[in-house]
Amino acid sequence: MLTYIAWALTYPARFRLVFGPWTVDSPELGEAADADALIDVVARCQAAGELPSGDPARLAALLRASARGAADLSAAGHLAADGKGHADATDLVDDLLAYLRPAA
Repeated sequence: MLTYIAWALTYPARFRLVFGPWTVDSPELGEAADADALIDVVARCQAAGELPSGDPARLAALLRASARGAADLSAAGHLAADGKGHADATDLVDDLLAYLRPAA
């Protein structure tokens, strides 16, 4: 997730292209936006007891939505470790994972 945020903040135009509304049918964009790899990681973490059980696709969607929202807020200047939110995007994802681990 931290790599996802770093990519989103380093390449905001690509981030918006991949995860924003599409005006064309593009297999390349669909492949870039595919969440299967994240679902697999979540399922492996669940099996190892690092994340709570449940539908791995839904947990992956929650993690992805949180990371995407945090990256969006950070890019727009609404998050900063020393300012708004008292956290940057990676801090928030770290916090979410820390909240989820005890429930595993």
